[in-house]
Amino acid sequence: MKPLLRTLTLAAAAVLLWMIVSASFWPGGQVYPYLPYWRLRIDDGLGHLLAYAGLTAAGLAWLRLRGARSSVRSRAPWTVIGGAMLMSSAIEIAQPHFGRHSDIADWICNFAGIALAAAGWLALSAFAAARSVPGRRKRMNAAQEK
Repeated sequence: MKPLLRTLTLAAAAVLLWMIVSASFWPGGQVYPYLPYWRLRIDDGLGHLLAYAGLTAAGLAWLRLRGARSSVRSRAPWTVIGGAMLMSSAIEIAQPHFGRHSDIADWICNFAGIALAAAGWLALSAFAAARSVPGRRKRMNAAQEK
């Protein structure tokens, strides 16, 4: 039952992420090309906030499915989520200086935020892997002594 539940959770997270990102980055805030039956208007700032929250939640779900449960319970995930939220706010504050309706500046800001959120996931993944090394060494040494 657990593998099926994990697969369904991952599929649901992927669909939700797809909806959030397409709603946030499609011009006019409409989910048009992928979900034609929906008409959803999202403000640009709210779009960034939802996109980075969705990307961060998907990264944390991926780490949880990988089995990094010990670090998922710690403060690190909430630090990553907070960092993504702050980055979204910083992008929205800085963007008017480059031009609110400038498509190129908007895309650069969007992808800079996504890259920084992804760097946070990679740091969290490295942190989770580093925390699990002593336990794996202990189990490996115990198995070799038998």
